[in-house]
Amino acid sequence: MLAINRTDVDEIVAERHIAIIDAVEAAYRSHERYPEGTPHSVFLRFPDDPVNRIIGLPAYVGDGGRPTAGLKWISSFPANTDRGRERASAVIVLNDLETGYPRAILEGARISALRTAASAAAFSRIADGARRVEKVGVIGCGTINLATIAMLRAVHPALRTVAAHDAVPERAAQFVEATGLDGAVAPTIADVVDADVLAIATTDSSYWLDLDGALHDRTRPGRITVLHTSLRDIAPASLVGALNAVDDVEHALRADTALERAVRLASADGRTAADVVPLTIGALAAGTAHIPADDGRPLVYSPFGLGITDIAVARWVADEAERTGRGVRLEGFEPGVHATAAAHV
Repeated sequence: MLAINRTDVDEIVAERHIAIIDAVEAAYRSHERYPEGTPHSVFLRFPDDPVNRIIGLPAYVGDGGRPTAGLKWISSFPANTDRGRERASAVIVLNDLETGYPRAILEGARISALRTAASAAAFSRIADGARRVEKVGVIGCGTINLATIAMLRAVHPALRTVAAHDAVPERAAQFVEATGLDGAVAPTIADVVDADVLAIATTDSSYWLDLDGALHDRTRPGRITVLHTSLRDIAPASLVGALNAVDDVEHALRADTALERAVRLASADGRTAADVVPLTIGALAAGTAHIPADDGRPLVYSPFGLGITDIAVARWVADEAERTGRGVRLEGFEPGVHATAAAHV
């Protein structure tokens, strides 16, 4: 089994944004054809602890390379950021499908952040590829949105300006500097939404953002694309009136996401989940669905985070590690040969 640590992952993925975005988009096309390959995530929570959790995401990906199955095991402990540590940590195990044996184990937090950012950028490439994207607004100045900015720059070469808002203004200032873009800290939500694309990734799960109200005085022309990767920031009532897209409808309408609440809210008026969430990125990528013309509604993408994207990116990283001689071979992780298994009849 090949062990690929964070240093190896960082060296492999450096400046390979388009390759990662392409891998994620191919995974969505694969999922559109074979959704059974992405079972529901498993959430492990702890007594008297409503905040911390560990999530297991199994998946199979058949397209874009040799068929591979795997699992991401990722923890989310938000208080880590107060200690100067990363909120999330993860490992990913890939299995060979000829034997079922583990092929590789990878440091997964970096891959998880990249696949989330690549999902957002892949959607924006589809939604905004025909227009000039020059400015992005950011709510939440952490690892995910920093990676999202890098991915967006890869698909939108004209992107030059960022407006960043965070509960900790000093963090927003550091974020702007880290992006390498022109920009400034946005003291209010109204300042941050006057952009072509809005990226939201916070640890707040209180459905606090009145998106309708925030957009009321927006002056920038054209529809805004909202990349809502944190899933529980936007108020459900705002999503009822938005044009919504997800990675998978069934996955996205669980775990008390803002969209799940929005669908429940809309059902009081007789609307269905399909009415509230008419688009998936897989169908858009495959060309079997299309984004309707701008009718004044914001376009909101709320990806639940499918394990297939983790496994697709991890497979690409493992392939690159084998090709370039990175990683460490670990012995003793095969089950060996049972005496009766060696017998031939």
